[in-house]
Amino acid sequence: MDTRLMELVPDSPACRLFALLSTEADVRGALAALSSHVDPAMVWVLSGEEGARALDVSGRARGFSGRFLRAVQNVAYDRGSLSEHEFHLRRGGHLLLVPARECAQCQGLVEVLSPWRPHGLTWFARYSVVDPTPRYCSA
Repeated sequence: MDTRLMELVPDSPACRLFALLSTEADVRGALAALSSHVDPAMVWVLSGEEGARALDVSGRARGFSGRFLRAVQNVAYDRGSLSEHEFHLRRGGHLLLVPARECAQCQGLVEVLSPWRPHGLTWFARYSVVDPTPRYCSA
């Protein structure tokens, strides 16, 4: 499994699709499917308690500047979704952070991930947060 687990996720989530997955098998399948759409080295996988610490929703691990930056991001972005991601990680789940610069690319990635039942889908665009969850049920 070619993944990157960083000590801390970069300060800004901009231009990334966040997707929660439940099992390690789902992560392996999703990464294999994503490999033909994005550079696998650019996909981050966070898992469990260690992943929750790397996500650093509060900014505490980054000191005063990190807390300040998270406070500003809370105004600009929806902190509720990051808290949902943190909660899922703390319960043993997995979070994929997939680079996605444009809306059409994000929608395509959501389609690619759909066989692995991603949830908590959030696309952090450059200046906004978008819920890319498909609003339809296929027959």
